[in-house]
Amino acid sequence: MKDQRMIRARRTPGFTILEILIVLAVIAILAVMAVPNFRGMQSESWKEKAKGDLRILKAAVESYDMNTGSYPVATAASNRTISTNWQGRLMSAKPAIIEKILNDPFTAGGSTPYRYVLSTDDETQANFYLIWSVGLDGVTSITGIDNATGAIIGSAGDDFITTNTK
Repeated sequence: MKDQRMIRARRTPGFTILEILIVLAVIAILAVMAVPNFRGMQSESWKEKAKGDLRILKAAVESYDMNTGSYPVATAASNRTISTNWQGRLMSAKPAIIEKILNDPFTAGGSTPYRYVLSTDDETQANFYLIWSVGLDGVTSITGIDNATGAIIGSAGDDFITTNTK
């Protein structure tokens, strides 16, 4: 009888190794289940950002056209060349139409501006413009926009696009 009391008295409260391992296993299982859901949420947030940015840029290009009589030119060798450095025209307009360069979230590090191209080299004769994001796969096959019809040249694939075509 005395031996049993001594055994109970010496046992200190706490968790056994087995209990700790079970808790860690449960936490690991929950983490494995949560990570894919987080990645899906990140893709959805990038999609929504791209859609919102493209709406802003379309409104900005239309505002620029209303104020100047032409679409902003791409600062490239040709307005029909795909440009990523065209938003500076919208920032330097008087008054400024946008405050900062908007970047495509699907590019490496989200640090490349959205692509832009006019339907002709002469911005005063351009009927159409195209602004787009490379989309989830990070690759684009778009090469331009037709000046007569406004048809996209190339394949849009999973790219997010906005244009003034009907």
